[in-house]
Amino acid sequence: MTPLLFLACVLATYACSLIVSKLGGPAGVFRLLRRKARGSVKEGLECPICTGTWVALLLTGYLWWFGHVPTDLVPVYWFAITGGATIVHLLDRF
Repeated sequence: MTPLLFLACVLATYACSLIVSKLGGPAGVFRLLRRKARGSVKEGLECPICTGTWVALLLTGYLWWFGHVPTDLVPVYWFAITGGATIVHLLDRF
């Protein structure tokens, strides 16, 4: 994976997790999903860092499927992308 692809993955994870956790999404589908959810699922959907963890997993799986990430390094890339998106979320607060 090139540094540019990694940066794109971090920013895509940040954007997707922000859309799912804070914005309405297309036709308000994510707002409706957050409203209908209960308990820990609701908490997870409202937390951009929590949502970013699952978005990064999906993105890493996609990259693995197309051969950009070696099988034995999937967890490393998953947490690296999650960590990068978390840093962007924390910097976004300032």
